[in-house]
Amino acid sequence: MVAFANGEENMEAVREDGWNFDPENFLPSQRYPGLATDVGGPTDEIMSCADSQLKLFFSFMPISLWRTIAEESNRYFLQNLTARVDRMLDSQRTPEKQTKEWFLHREAKNQIVNLMNSYTCWGC
Repeated sequence: MVAFANGEENMEAVREDGWNFDPENFLPSQRYPGLATDVGGPTDEIMSCADSQLKLFFSFMPISLWRTIAEESNRYFLQNLTARVDRMLDSQRTPEKQTKEWFLHREAKNQIVNLMNSYTCWGC
């Protein structure tokens, strides 16, 4: 196939006519050895998780992915904390009612994305 694609004449023919399949190579009733003919369904591993929605969820979305999401969420939070606090300070209706440190302390309490909190939230 690589040799075919490297030939400029071949590629020009494909540009003009599109892909043409040789019917001798692709018969409609051709069988493919090793191709499963049985009906598809869930694997035993997935069936063992079927009693818990959370286990089923984590079988498709591994915990390592959620750890990475939590780490990146925390990193993003810290990168944007000062700008967010500055916006809060600027949008006070009564100027200087709250200090920058007050807003910073209040926002910093909410920062950690924790997997254990997520498990509790999901009903584990």
